[in-house]
Amino acid sequence: MTFSAFTARGTATEKVSDTSLGISPSAAITVGKIAFLIFGLDNLADTDDTDTAHVSVTDDVGNTWVVAKEHTCSPTGAAAVGAIAGVAWALVETEIGTGATVTLTVDSAVTVKLLGIAEVTVGAGNTVQVVGTLGSHTHSGGGFDSGILSGLDNVEHLWIGVHVKEVPFSSTVAQDTTYTDIFGANIGVSGNPAASNQVMRPQYRIFTSTSDQYNGGGGTASDASTILVAFEEVAGLADTDVEISAAELRVPDATDVEISAIELRIPDAASDVEISAIEFRIPTAETDVEISAIELRIPDGAAVDTDVELSAAEFRVPDATDVEISAIELRIPDAQTDVEISAMEFRIPDFGQLELTMRLRKGRSWRSTIDQKGRFGGTGLGSQ
Repeated sequence: MTFSAFTARGTATEKVSDTSLGISPSAAITVGKIAFLIFGLDNLADTDDTDTAHVSVTDDVGNTWVVAKEHTCSPTGAAAVGAIAGVAWALVETEIGTGATVTLTVDSAVTVKLLGIAEVTVGAGNTVQVVGTLGSHTHSGGGFDSGILSGLDNVEHLWIGVHVKEVPFSSTVAQDTTYTDIFGANIGVSGNPAASNQVMRPQYRIFTSTSDQYNGGGGTASDASTILVAFEEVAGLADTDVEISAAELRVPDATDVEISAIELRIPDAASDVEISAIEFRIPTAETDVEISAIELRIPDGAAVDTDVELSAAEFRVPDATDVEISAIELRIPDAQTDVEISAMEFRIPDFGQLELTMRLRKGRSWRSTIDQKGRFGGTGLGSQ
């Protein structure tokens, strides 16, 4: 697995007191890429040197964004006296075109907002995970590093370093010489009031190591925040075989237990779907145990072109007073080949009589009762 083609896709800034700022990429970020939103902000009122989450990220085409790291410098604990540095990411499942907007939203209004958007290419079907983060700060100091981020697997990582300082846009922001500048210039604001000016200049690095540190941010002294985030490329969700080998729910010594819906949906399964064991054990339930719906749905069965097997579904409720299982449903429309349910087991000791109903096609049903000695009664076909 190899990261490639880390590419800047634009910047945006604002010096207006409000709660959000949007940015549109300079070129489309296509499906399968990893998108990044790098941000710097005025700090909110908060404890100094904290990773408290204050922001969220969305886009208007429905991709899911995750804030990987956010770190606050707040010298006095008051708002707008320091800086926040952060980075969010998304696996692009719907293209982010030049007319789309990625929006950063803050918990409460801040004046300065600095954004940069970028992308990186990963292997087909792959995504990323955050494997390490660090945050650090300084109060009216010069250069400082992020500290050492260590203990990672010895594989290739994408490292993103962000330094945000409370100085005018034109100020010097020294770079880490082992990292590459992402946007090629400062991202920042100037003017009055001077206390609301900020600048950031993020960098990245792709290399194999178990540790690293980011030394960007030197130059003009200021209150500042620095972060370092390590990403690792990983395989995405499987698109062929889906197997659940054991799903078990145990609720011992319950008084009232109600399970209103247990549902597994596997749309467009391309190959094999196998559920080898689903087990519900509720021993010594004192009064009511109700399972109102257990449902397996595999819609669009034309794509289910091999085998669908439910080999064991088991419900054990010993010593229960009232036990109700109102619906157990397996739906596999238009399955191409084999659908097999090899074992469905219901164990309810100490019951008086159990009634089973199976709904068949064309409005017909099969009903039967079973007593404690296992004798069947009332078996027959009827209309639903």
